[in-house]
Formats: sequence, C-alpha cells, structure tokens
Amino acid sequence: MRWSPLALLLGLWLVAAPVRAGDDAQLASWKQRLEQAEADLVRSREHAAAAHAAYVQMRHDRSMRGEEKAKIIAERANSEHAAADAQARLDALREEARRAGVPPAWVLPDPPAEASPDS
Repeated sequence: MRWSPLALLLGLWLVAAPVRAGDDAQLASWKQRLEQAEADLVRSREHAAAAHAAYVQMRHDRSMRGEEKAKIIAERANSEHAAADAQARLDALREEARRAGVPPAWVLPDPPAEASPDS
C-alpha cells in the first residue's frame, strides 16, 4: 500500500497537533489551576522577602546568636527554596496547559506593570 504525500502530511499534522481544550469546563479548570499556582508563587515570594528582611535585620542588629540565628538563616533558605519550587511548578503547569491547547493569554505570564509617571 502506497501513501500519498497529502495523507502523510495529514497524519503528521494530526500527531503533532496538541489536544485542544475546547470544553468550557476544561478551560475553567485550567484557568483556576493557573491562578492558584500564580497565587502560590506570590505568597512564596512574599514569605521569602519577609525571611530575607529578617535576615538582613539580624545581620544589622548582630545581637542574635545560637539557635535564634540558625532559625532565621534556615527560614531564609527554606523560603527561597519554596519560592523557586513554586516558580518551577508554575512553569511546568503553564507548559502543560500550552500543550493542552489553553489560550495563550491564560498561559503566558502577566507583563510587568509599567511605572506610573507620578513615581
């Protein structure tokens, strides 16, 4: 049996085309999952920023020693790792959503906010 070039191209296109998330319930589920992952990332970054501020204050104050100092250093490291893990999870979810055919506007990260002329 001989395959025509058109049939081969059609077969390759079907294999390479992503599965489309055409169902509204699927799209809503993807949107919710992406929003939750983004919110987790924001919380992780806020926690990491607070832990870093505590570390900077500890370094500036120089009065903390021993277990209290170790606790602040460990909290800073843990929060930075948690923020990196949250970013990795969000990136993986975005890639999975992109492959599932979720609209690009939902998958792409939000552009950075422009500075207002007043600031």
